[in-house]
Amino acid sequence: MKHPFLPASIILFSFITGCWNPFNPPQGEFSGYRPPDTPENVIYNLQSAYMARDLEGYLSCLDRDSFKFYFDSREDSIAEILRQYWGLDSLVWGYTEERLATMELFSTVNTINLSLFKRSFQYDTSGQRAYSYYDYILSIDPPPPNIDVAEGRALFILKRNSKDGYWYIITWQDYSLQE
Repeated sequence: MKHPFLPASIILFSFITGCWNPFNPPQGEFSGYRPPDTPENVIYNLQSAYMARDLEGYLSCLDRDSFKFYFDSREDSIAEILRQYWGLDSLVWGYTEERLATMELFSTVNTINLSLFKRSFQYDTSGQRAYSYYDYILSIDPPPPNIDVAEGRALFILKRNSKDGYWYIITWQDYSLQE
C-alpha cells in the first residue's frame, strides 16, 4: 500500500517502538561518498548514507549548528507524536533530535530504500545558498504497520560553509503528497 506518510513519522515510529540492538548494529562505514563541494553531492551523500544506515555519513550532510527539520503541519498525527513522545510542542526539531531519531531508525531496521527525484533547484543571488525540491519514495524493512511505502516531497536548503567551502543542509522541510 502506498501512503503519503512522512519519513519522519517512520523514524518516530521506529524510535518509539524500537530499541537499540547490540546484536544488529548498523552496517559499516560506506565508502562511496562524494566530496560535499556541490549541493547535488550533499544530497547524493545523504541518500547513500541513509540506505547504508551510516549515521556519521548522514550527519555529515547536516549543518551541526543550524540544521532544522520541519514536519508537515497538515499531518495532525505528527504533532501528537512529537508532543507525547518527545515533549515537543513544535513541528520543528534540530540537529540533536534528528541525530537521536535517525540513530534509532538505523539500529532497528534491516534495510532502507530511498529514491530521490529532483523537481527544482536554484541558488540565491549570492551563490551561498541552494534550494532544492525532491520527491521521494522511502521503504524500510521491517515496515511500520499498514505502511509499505512512504512518498513525499522535501525542500532542502543548503548553505556553503565559509570556512571549508563545503555545502551542508540547514533546512529540511517535509511534505506529504496528498492523494
